[in-house]
Amino acid sequence: MLFLETSYYRRPLVMSSCEIFKADIQPKGFRVVAFEDFITDDTVRQAARLLEDAAHAAEIVTHNYAIAQRHYSFNALEGYLSALIGMALGAAVF
Repeated sequence: MLFLETSYYRRPLVMSSCEIFKADIQPKGFRVVAFEDFITDDTVRQAARLLEDAAHAAEIVTHNYAIAQRHYSFNALEGYLSALIGMALGAAVF
């Protein structure tokens, strides 16, 4: 998924807000420049700010990296899988 790679490499993202993004990713608090059907003047303004304001872009990519690490890292995956295996085997997982 391109979204996770963008977060991992700490790059800002301008993207169409598809249904998967709206349902699964956006609620976690990622900060992106998202647009619906068409790119608006506001979309362009936000994208230009990312290109022109390095401090703003750094703040956003650092924020997104931390969220990606919390929800999609190997450590997070290990926790999710341990819980699933424990539920499947009927055991408490600590």
